[in-house]
Amino acid sequence: MIKRIFRSIILGSVVSFLCSLALFLLVLYRYVHPYFMNEIADEAQYIRTGIELNGTAYLEKLETDSTIIWISSDGGMLFGSAMEQQGAKRALEAGESVDIWYSDSTGVQTVNCAVRLADGSVLYISEAENGVWIILRNMLGPMMIIFSLLLLLSIGLSVALSRKIVRPIHNIDIENPDIHADYAELSPLLQRINRQNKLIQRQMNDLRSRQEEFLTITENMSEGLILIDNKTEVLSYNSSAKAQLDAGDITYGKSVLEVSSDKAFAGAVHGALAGERSAPILESGGRIYQLFANPVTVEGTVSGAVLLILDVTEREQRDAMRREFTSNVSHELKTPLTSIYGISEIMMNGIVKPQDMEGFAKNIHDESGRLITLIEDILRLSQLDEGTQESQQEDTDLYRIAEDVVGRLLRVAEKCGVSLTISGESAPMRGIPSILSEMVYNLCDNGIKYNKAGGKVQVNVSHRDGHIVLTVQDTGIGIPPEHQDRVFERFYRVDKSHSKAIGGTGLGLSIVKHGAAYHRAQVSLSSKEGEGTTVQIRF
Repeated sequence: MIKRIFRSIILGSVVSFLCSLALFLLVLYRYVHPYFMNEIADEAQYIRTGIELNGTAYLEKLETDSTIIWISSDGGMLFGSAMEQQGAKRALEAGESVDIWYSDSTGVQTVNCAVRLADGSVLYISEAENGVWIILRNMLGPMMIIFSLLLLLSIGLSVALSRKIVRPIHNIDIENPDIHADYAELSPLLQRINRQNKLIQRQMNDLRSRQEEFLTITENMSEGLILIDNKTEVLSYNSSAKAQLDAGDITYGKSVLEVSSDKAFAGAVHGALAGERSAPILESGGRIYQLFANPVTVEGTVSGAVLLILDVTEREQRDAMRREFTSNVSHELKTPLTSIYGISEIMMNGIVKPQDMEGFAKNIHDESGRLITLIEDILRLSQLDEGTQESQQEDTDLYRIAEDVVGRLLRVAEKCGVSLTISGESAPMRGIPSILSEMVYNLCDNGIKYNKAGGKVQVNVSHRDGHIVLTVQDTGIGIPPEHQDRVFERFYRVDKSHSKAIGGTGLGLSIVKHGAAYHRAQVSLSSKEGEGTTVQIRF
C-alpha cells in the first residue's frame, strides 16, 4: 500500500509539474509574441528612416539578422536577393502591415513587417519567430534544477505522507478494532472485522469447549484411544492407551507404528488405513488387550483411523477358567458315572456273586452320593456367580451358625482322630444363614480332611475393629507357597491323589470365596507346609 501511495504522489507531482510548465509556456508565448511583433515594427520604422536619409548605403552598412527587401513602387528590387521575390510580392500586396507567415518549404514561422516609404516604395523585413524557443532554451537548465528539486521534495513528502497515512492502518488492533478510527472510511470495514472476530471467538470457544469435553471423556476412559491420520501419525491419544501399550515415548505427529512392535498391531493399523476393520488380540505387560481398528472416511477417502484398546484380561481369564471348569466338571462327573455304569453292567449281566452284592451296592451308593454332592456344589456356585440366590438376607448370629456346624462335624472329626473346637462370642449380623453355614462347613471339613492324626481344628468368631471375623485354624499338612494363590479356584487340588483318597469335589474353597464376595467379606489365607493352615473371613 505504501508503494501505491508513493507512486500515486510521485505521478501526481510529475503531472502537476508538466501541466504547470505547459501553462507557463502558453502564458510566456502570449506575452512574448506581441512584444516580438512590436519590436519588428519598431525596427522597420528605424530602417525606413535610415533609407530615407542615406538610401541603399545605409542598408549595406546595416548589421541585422532580419531579412530586408526594398521594393520600388513599380515592383522593382532596390535591395535584396531574388530569393526574396515571393516575400517582395507579399509586401506589395500587403502594403504597410505586420503579420505572421508560415513557410511550407522551410517549416519556419516568421514575423513579417511591411512599411511604405514617402516615394511609394515598400520596405519589407522578415525574421524567424524563435525568440520564445531561445528563452526556453536559456531556461532549460534552471527548469531542470527546479524539476529535480521538486522531484526530490515530492519523494520526501510522498514517503512521509504515505507512512503517515498507513501508520493508523498498521496500528489497527485486528482482534479488538476501534470502529472510531482516524479514518471514517475504515469504520465499515472495522465493524465487519469486529463482527467477524466475535463470530470467530464464539466458534473458538465452542471448539475449545468440545475439545475439553473430548479430552475429559477420553482421559477418564479405561479404554485406550488413539487417533491417527492417513500417514499413521498420532493426532490424539489418552493416558490409558499410553499405559496399556507401555508407550512412554508416544507423541503427537509421530508414527503410531513406533509405539508398538507387535505385528498384529501394525497389521491392524495398515488394514484400517486401507479401509478394513479388524479386532486383533494383543499382549503387553502381562495383560491381554483387544484392539479395534476402524477407518475414518471423508467423502469416500480414508483420512485416518480410530484405534480403541480394551483390556480383556479378565474376560480371557474367565473364558480360560470357564473352559477349564467345563473340562473339570466333565471329568468329575464322568468318573462316578463311569463307576456306576460299570458296576451296574456287571450286576446286570449276573457276574456278581451274592456275597459281593453288598460291596457293589455300597460303591454305587458312594459314587451316587459323590455325584449328587458335586452337582449341588456346582449349582450353588452357579447361583452365587449369577446372584440368583433365592434366600434373602436376614438377622442371624455367625457364632450360632459356626457352633451348629461344629456340632455336625464332631463325629467326622473323631473318626479322623482330629480335635474340633469352637471359641468366641455372639456375632449378630445380616446374611443368608444357609450360605454362611456352608462356608463354615467347607472350611472345617477341609481342616479335618487335610489334617494329621491327633491334629486340631480351631474355629473362632470374634469382633475386631468393628468387623466380625471368622477364623478356622488347623494343624494339618499345610499348603505349599506356590499353590496358595490358586486353592480358591474351582476343582483346583494341591495333591490330586490325596484329594481323591479323602473325597471331596474340589469346589469347597470356591464356594467359600464366592459366599464371602456375596456378603462383601474379605478372605485371607496363611499356611506353612507341614504346620497347618489358617483361613480368616472378615465381615
